[in-house]
Amino acid sequence: MEELTLRIEGLPLERILSARPGEPQLHGALTVAVQGSVTTLEPSQLARSLTATGTLRLDEAKVENLNVLRSVFEKISVLPGL
Repeated sequence: MEELTLRIEGLPLERILSARPGEPQLHGALTVAVQGSVTTLEPSQLARSLTATGTLRLDEAKVENLNVLRSVFEKISVLPGL
C-alpha cells in the first residue's frame, strides 16, 4: 500500500479556470490538503484503488461579471405567466 499526501496552498483560480469575455469569472485563492492511499500503482486500476480524505478552502473569493438580478429574472422567465 502506498501513502499519498497532496498539499496546494494559495493557488490563484485564474491559473486553473478560464472564462469567455463577458461571462462570470470566479477569483480567489485555492488551498487543498489531501491524504490517502492506493493499493496498486497499475494505471488501469489506480482510480479504483485510491481512497482519500481532505479539505478544500477558497480564500478571498469573488465573482466578477455576474448580474444577480438578471440571473434571477432569467430563471423566473421560464415560468409561464410571469
